[in-house]
Amino acid sequence: MKKLGIQQLLLFGLGFLFCGVIVLAAWPLFNTNNSTEHPKKFDGVQKISGTVYAEKACTLMGCPVENQCCNSCGGNIYIAETVDSMNRVYVAKGIDDFYTCAGTECEVSCDSPFVEGMKYEVTGPIKMESDQLPLNSKYIIADKITEL
Repeated sequence: MKKLGIQQLLLFGLGFLFCGVIVLAAWPLFNTNNSTEHPKKFDGVQKISGTVYAEKACTLMGCPVENQCCNSCGGNIYIAETVDSMNRVYVAKGIDDFYTCAGTECEVSCDSPFVEGMKYEVTGPIKMESDQLPLNSKYIIADKITEL
């Protein structure tokens, strides 16, 4: 696990404060292989199931009347039991290549085969520690996607 220096932590914290986003991550997320072993040590294929949600965060600039959609938004697709669950597994197309959402506060579109709010089973290898995700998050590389 990489250790962050004080400058990196301050910049990271200020970045999230600026965007108005607080992201908390916790492990264990989904213990899909019935093991207490940390998933980073497991290189096999796993199946997870749950509801698909889009984690969307927007900048908080004061938009002028003539451009009410001036804030940019983005986020990642994840699977969890509920939308506010801390037990999230992010979904990727490949290593560090995530299904994402982008747009403005008026319209956000997602680049994924998922329908938000639907239940899916995703099969693939579980990975840990991407620089593109909250600390201690895990993600699955979606080799097979089945709507439930």
